[in-house]
Amino acid sequence: MTMISPRRPLFEKPDADMVRVLAGTSEVARLQAACRMWIAARAIVRASVAADHADWPADQIDREVANRMSHGIIRRVCS
Repeated sequence: MTMISPRRPLFEKPDADMVRVLAGTSEVARLQAACRMWIAARAIVRASVAADHADWPADQIDREVANRMSHGIIRRVCS
């Protein structure tokens, strides 16, 4: 029987240009960019959930979005 080795986590390494850009950016600017990316990701997830479940009310869609964005933590803690 052949054993399958577990996958190692993949860590991406930023390229040198990105490191230079981030090094020249203030902490506030990096946090603002991260916040904008999170808001954009949430909007994409919400649109996907709403499209997949057109019959769901807005509060149910929001709960599912929170569950997906939290990787299930919301459902486990708030149930």
